[in-house]
Amino acid sequence: MVLIVASAMCINSHTYTYTYSTSSGLNELTEEQEKEIREMIFERINEIRRQNGIPPFKYNLTLEKAAQMHADDMARRNYFSHESPEGENFMDRLAKAGYRPRSFSDGKSETIVYGGENLFFYGGKGNVESIVTEAIKGWMNSKGHRENRLRKEFALTGIGVAFSNNCTYEDKSFTFCVYIVEMFG
Repeated sequence: MVLIVASAMCINSHTYTYTYSTSSGLNELTEEQEKEIREMIFERINEIRRQNGIPPFKYNLTLEKAAQMHADDMARRNYFSHESPEGENFMDRLAKAGYRPRSFSDGKSETIVYGGENLFFYGGKGNVESIVTEAIKGWMNSKGHRENRLRKEFALTGIGVAFSNNCTYEDKSFTFCVYIVEMFG
């Protein structure tokens, strides 16, 4: 039996992906813009998977629920981590959202795919296109994030996006903060 559990921070990388921007742009994100970011990321990650000979992800609303819960929590409580301040991790969030691991067998062994998580923080002014572009570029330039995205065992994804108008990261204060969580199953 093979068990696949992944978090970008735990796979060959101990860094988070984040971007600071000083360009002019939006002052806040509407729910419609958050939805647009989710949709654009989903489209682009599937383009990347196709370019690498990997079947595209199917969108999963339960994974989105887990991702959105974490994005909202980080934005509301001003932190950026795979673990909540109470120590809750992505596996806890998946269970809380009601996600059940997938399993498949080749007749010789069974593989259980629990899931994975990528995080992205965008601080500073921006627009929908620049936020999506920076998130994709940041994830693809990070070994652990890239591996999560290109894992053949992951067939499902869900994306959460949350906005805060007041956050601090690495001793920098921002009035435009976007938290993106990408969950895999």
